Amino acid sequence: MLHSLGRGAAIVVLYILVAQLGLLFSFIDGNVSPIWLPSGVSVLALLVFGRRVLWACWLANVVVSVGGGMSLPVALVFACGNCVEYLLAAFLLQRFAPRLEHFGSLRDVGVLLLAGGVAPIPAALCATTTLVLVNIAPVQVSPFVALTWWAGDAVGILILVPSVLVWYRLREKRALQSRVSVAALSWYGGGSLALAMLVFSDPLSLAEHGMVLVYALFLLVMWGALRLGILGATLGVLAVVMPAVVLTAAGHGPFVRHELNDTILLLMGFMVVSLIMALALSAVLIERDTAAEQARVLSKAVEQSASAVIITNPAGQITYVNPAFSALTGYESAEAIGQNPRFLKSGHTSGNEYASLWKAIIDGRSWRGEFLNICKDRSLVWEQMTISPLRDENGRISHFVSTAEDITQRKVNERHLRDALERAERARAELERITFAITHTLQEPLRSISGFAQLLERRYTPVLDATAQGYLGRVVNATERMYHLFHDLMHYVMVDDGSPHQPVGLETVIGNVCGALGADAVSVRVAGPLPVVMAAERQIHHVFEHILGNSVKYRDSERPLEIIVSAWPVETEESRIRKANGLPASAAEYWELSIQDNGIGIDPVFQPKLFMLFSRLHTIDDYDGTGVGLAYCRRVIERHGGRVWIESRLGVGTTVHLTLPLTLPAQKSEVEER
Repeated sequence: MLHSLGRGAAIVVLYILVAQLGLLFSFIDGNVSPIWLPSGVSVLALLVFGRRVLWACWLANVVVSVGGGMSLPVALVFACGNCVEYLLAAFLLQRFAPRLEHFGSLRDVGVLLLAGGVAPIPAALCATTTLVLVNIAPVQVSPFVALTWWAGDAVGILILVPSVLVWYRLREKRALQSRVSVAALSWYGGGSLALAMLVFSDPLSLAEHGMVLVYALFLLVMWGALRLGILGATLGVLAVVMPAVVLTAAGHGPFVRHELNDTILLLMGFMVVSLIMALALSAVLIERDTAAEQARVLSKAVEQSASAVIITNPAGQITYVNPAFSALTGYESAEAIGQNPRFLKSGHTSGNEYASLWKAIIDGRSWRGEFLNICKDRSLVWEQMTISPLRDENGRISHFVSTAEDITQRKVNERHLRDALERAERARAELERITFAITHTLQEPLRSISGFAQLLERRYTPVLDATAQGYLGRVVNATERMYHLFHDLMHYVMVDDGSPHQPVGLETVIGNVCGALGADAVSVRVAGPLPVVMAAERQIHHVFEHILGNSVKYRDSERPLEIIVSAWPVETEESRIRKANGLPASAAEYWELSIQDNGIGIDPVFQPKLFMLFSRLHTIDDYDGTGVGLAYCRRVIERHGGRVWIESRLGVGTTVHLTLPLTLPAQKSEVEER
């Protein structure tokens, strides 16, 4: 609060001091000045500190008006009209030129002129009407009072606002161009001030015949704007306008006429023309320099680009190549310019591809593709190339620009990778065939062994002693376990058998699996609805068969078995980003399922091994099994684009998590996938 009051008090004091200076130049009744810098002070205050300091501007207006001999009611009217002016000017500047302190374009200058020309109109009309109503200004001079009031406020805004903003940037060392120095500005400002004082003091008593010298001041202001930029423009205007106002008010100089109105009009015209000319020229200079700097940066970017750049005319003749092109092909710029890019052709690209290329770029579209070109040393180089048309201001294609990157090593790596993947695919297919043949072929003798062992057990048990019966029982059990092992291995090997994927309702799958559990099915509870996913139904059935079978097998004998199956949609990273940015969230792409039981649990030390093929944590005597089930589950789920993991606590229970996509990724060949 105290800080705000202090800031407002400072604005009031500054306004009063500048107002006293402006009143020294008044032409009409000691209250109407052709240059009213306090208006610029108020607009600057609103631009910098916002509307919260408007009260200070209003109070300063009242104090100055009362101090100038106005009654309090008149001063209040003046203050209200002027505050409307300040608010309107600040609004226009902030709305249409938010980066006004840069004055980097003619648009900025145009907005400043709009604000300076429009905003003072309400204040001038209000003040003139008040002066006439209280008989301070005669009606016959009211047009000139209004014009002078308007011009004074307008010039105050147009001179002070850009000057202060630009010189504030100078303090921050952001506006000084490389060619502008403080010394140069000092010499220019001092010289302009001296020449302006010489012209308007009129030592030779030329009076109105000295108007020709005023044009020299215009030239001086123009030189400052062109040579020193926006700093020179604002400094030059201040240096020539202040002596003009002071000395003309004192009755000296070429603007002094017998009619006061003529004097005021000449002075205001000089100030406005000087200001517009200086600001417009400096803005044009900044636009030119900005465009030139952008062109230099773009030129350096092309010149120093790591990609080869070729520019051709519409006929296909090369007009420019950058150093990267020379490094890539071995041809220097002088060797390439004037030629057609076809001198690099190796014959690999077909004529149809070239026809497609030319059709695309002539139609105004970009073309992207690969070329196998010949270098100067007759070596071959693969290039990833993009060719785009460039249009002139009339929309006609003036050039074509192409960028190329050397992808030779990438092509070599791709070929090696492709060969390796093909070899791996052949080896994998061969291994699957061998595995299938082994498991399928070995089942026949295994069935014979199992059948004869069972036959011996039925027919000769009475004549065998206990030891022989034990041995025979072990044979029967071993063949049974071997049969289950072959069965599971068959399923494992055939995961990639190309089973069709179709909508599969997981509630139906769970129901079918529970039907095979017999009495243990009552221990399974489904919490909430289960989704329909795209999957190979037989494989998903086997997955839940293994998982639920393990829950039943590894139950805790000291408490009733409980198995809970639940599912929920998974929020993807894209969905989280969309929500964070206030965008509509995309539909869920995955579902996560959990199968939770209250069985014996698994020691965390052994959990990393659970999904390895033939991995077992218990002996055959404790729990039967083949060590294939969880490995099969992982392979099936990953084949479907999901993943599976386990959370377990020893003595508490186990939860198996798995994710399944709602839709499958595009099916590719094994070589492409790998």
